[in-house]
Amino acid sequence: MSAPRHAAPGLLQRPNRAVAVALVGLSAVLVGGFAVYMAIERIRVGEYPLGTGPDGWLGGLTWNTAAGWGLAAGLICLGVALLVAAWKPGRRNALVVNHERVPAAGRTAAGSRELVIGNEDLERWLRRVAENLDGVSRATVRASARRINVVITTSVSDPEVVRGAIESHLRQRVDGLELKPNPSLRIRIG
Repeated sequence: MSAPRHAAPGLLQRPNRAVAVALVGLSAVLVGGFAVYMAIERIRVGEYPLGTGPDGWLGGLTWNTAAGWGLAAGLICLGVALLVAAWKPGRRNALVVNHERVPAAGRTAAGSRELVIGNEDLERWLRRVAENLDGVSRATVRASARRINVVITTSVSDPEVVRGAIESHLRQRVDGLELKPNPSLRIRIG
């Protein structure tokens, strides 16, 4: 007897860490740039710039002063902003595909399975489909959870005829996936 099969975990949306990384990178560049500036000025002039040396305002900064509390509050705000940016989820980058037609052998014991198609994969697939249609020179596709934008380049004298044929063909392909939610399709001739 085989071991019982467990339901696979859902495809969790991973948070987008780009904002947090950008804030940390910008902070590091600013602090590093200021340190380089201070070092160059120390070598060039012989003293620290703007009173930042051990005997300047930065060296004399203590916790129980307005400047010390301001610096601490600024660092706390930066830390909170970085934490919010790290925990803030990114936008969805995949669409759920109706999987009712998947054979039972491919399902788990609990019967739960989540099938998705990534936005980039959907874009590439629809671009290939559109570019293989008659009258289409080039196609550009952008997909999101709510809308699929297709820009078609054609050399046909009456592009509206091509537009209608492309729209019906692509709508048929998208409807065949039974995406949840079903995105709207927008065709433009560019």
